[in-house]
Amino acid sequence: MTAGQRVRGLVTAAAYCALIAAAASCDSGAATPAADSGVPSGDGTVYPPLVPSHDFEGFDVAPGEERIGDCQSWTLHNPEPIYVNAVHMASEGGFHHSVWYYVPETRYAGDDGTWPCDERGFNDVDAATRGGGALYSQSTQAPAESQQFQPGVALVIPPFSRIVGNVHLLNAGATTLTTHIRLDLDLLDESAVGVLLAPLNFNYFHIDLPPHAASEFRSECDLATTYMTNLGKAVDFHVYYVLPHYHRLGTLFRLEAIGGPHDGETIFESTTPVGEPLGRTLDVPFDMTGAVGFRATCGFNNTTSDRIFWGIGDQEMCNTLVYTDSELIIGAATLSNTVEGTVDGVVLNTGPCALAGARARLPMH
Repeated sequence: MTAGQRVRGLVTAAAYCALIAAAASCDSGAATPAADSGVPSGDGTVYPPLVPSHDFEGFDVAPGEERIGDCQSWTLHNPEPIYVNAVHMASEGGFHHSVWYYVPETRYAGDDGTWPCDERGFNDVDAATRGGGALYSQSTQAPAESQQFQPGVALVIPPFSRIVGNVHLLNAGATTLTTHIRLDLDLLDESAVGVLLAPLNFNYFHIDLPPHAASEFRSECDLATTYMTNLGKAVDFHVYYVLPHYHRLGTLFRLEAIGGPHDGETIFESTTPVGEPLGRTLDVPFDMTGAVGFRATCGFNNTTSDRIFWGIGDQEMCNTLVYTDSELIIGAATLSNTVEGTVDGVVLNTGPCALAGARARLPMH
């Protein structure tokens, strides 16, 4: 791992909670159903019907090459809100990970296509909060997958938005790989929407995997204080979808409720290896009403002779994206890491959690 790969993660950790606390999401006002034909704007502009799918520009990735720092965008030209019930991703492989956001179409000004993220000031926290939100996050190395919500459940994308993705490619093969990514959106008419979703993100930035050892990293995050500070009430949301993110050394992700009627119950657990879809829509949304917080645990088996930290390349991550029906967009991240000891051969770690919320300002029916 280069110094830059590690520093990039630490900079993100330092800025994360301050950025989301200052976030101001777009208020799209009263929503109306999208028309089946072109919709005139106030200045007379007529917009064609939205085509809810897009093939992004391709890449040629040399053997052993790893590409980071590329962004891709697709401007929707949608004069009205759209309601996304599912996102389907397909590629020819080589996409180690990609994260996609909806943002105002004036954000990251420039032509659509592929562009260096740094040149337009893109970063993931900014895209996920300041007038935008998380649309879809790819499971590590999965060549295709679907993020499918329950019937009548949707993410709402405000009018005049663009889709922006932060893509990370890796060719582990012996020949040049030509690949591209395609997104297809399943849309609902507003009249069919019963639940609107908002993202909750958690990041354990301070993982430190000892060599030749199994380890677990656990953090407990206080939802009750964030809810009372922002909304003046107790926690009252449900969890609909969970997607963990770890790399090849990851062996476990678990999300549990703390406090309330479901104290200690597991919301989600996965031991699925990378290369397969990791996200799951819950058959029955998990009721967090009355909870104090949540506990996130990541497990790893470091079979190498090196210490492994949070980062890209041969480093690891412990992140999750959760979709809830909360009135808040919630962001959480660790502040440090403490080694608690070894139990049954597993090195146990804990990290204090900083948590912030910003009103989702979703359009009301």
